[in-house]
This record gives sequence, structure tokens and C-alpha cells, in this order.
Amino acid sequence: MLQHLPFWLAALVQRLVLILVPLVGVLYPLLRLAPSVQLWLNRRRIFAFYDELRAVELETVSLLPGADLRPILARLAALDERVRTADLPASYSPMLFTLRDHIAAVHTRLMAMAAPAAANTPGPAAAVVASRQTA
Repeated sequence: MLQHLPFWLAALVQRLVLILVPLVGVLYPLLRLAPSVQLWLNRRRIFAFYDELRAVELETVSLLPGADLRPILARLAALDERVRTADLPASYSPMLFTLRDHIAAVHTRLMAMAAPAAANTPGPAAAVVASRQTA
């Protein structure tokens, strides 16, 4: 085939072949690897949310009874908002819904921790009753 081409065209074809063969040899495996890399990156994003949830849980373990839970609840709300608005393909929805269920479970556990503390601390009504008893 190269015998019937003009010299300049034969040299151009030869150079293109010398460039394209190694390029295809490198790009083909990379393109086959791309879906696996994308899967890994998306799962990594979800697991980063789980790492943050685990940090919040560990922080709640070290709390003293009656401690202020508002900062932790705010962190949970912010985490839930980031998970809710995460830009991931629809195929990851089950993982995101499960993560949101786990966030809700931690929130419920925190509210259960706060309920006994609120029952033991006198509220404004108790102060009114106490002031009437002393008068």
C-alpha cells in the first residue's frame, strides 16, 4: 500500500502509525479501567460521609450527662443535608438512603440521651412553683 502513495503521504502514514499504536496500547487499558475508578471514587465519597458519622458517634460517647447536644445535632443536620444533596448517580440511591437511616438512628439516640437530662433539669414551670412555695 505504501508503494503506491506519494512519498510525503507515506511518511505521514508511517509517523501516524508510530504514534497511534503505542497510544492505543496505553489508552485501551486506561479506558477499560475508567468504570472501576469511577465506582471506587463514588463509593469513597459515601464512605467519607460514614467516617464523619462515626466521628460524631464517638464524640457522643465522651459526652457527660446533661451536656449541650446542640452542636452535635447541628453537625448531624449538616451531614444529612450534604448527603441529601450529594451529586451521585441514581444507582447509589440505596446506599444514600441507608446512610440517611443511620444518621436518623444516631439522631434518635442523641434525642434519647437528651430526654432524661431534660426530665431531671427543672424548667421554667418548676421555678414558678418553687417561688410560690417560698412566698
